[in-house]
Amino acid sequence: MIEEALQSKKRLFIRYVDRKGDVSERWITPKQILALNDYLYMVAHCHLRDDERNFRLDRIEQMEIEKRSAHGDNETQWMCDMMKQDKSISYCS
Repeated sequence: MIEEALQSKKRLFIRYVDRKGDVSERWITPKQILALNDYLYMVAHCHLRDDERNFRLDRIEQMEIEKRSAHGDNETQWMCDMMKQDKSISYCS
């Protein structure tokens, strides 16, 4: 899935657990995969923070590839649909 996103320039919607155990969900655009200190990292543009970030692959709990390459009006609805799959999240009505 990551390779497909890298090649097609599609974004990924991920659920990520940081080193403190905090969970976040965000859109990212992968740029490359790096190996460092026995871990694999994905360098990506984080659309939540509007900045480049490094994500440890073993900390990604969920990943979905964008269904289309162009970002359209249905993006918000798609993200809400994704979040509704997890009953503990109540961002969307």
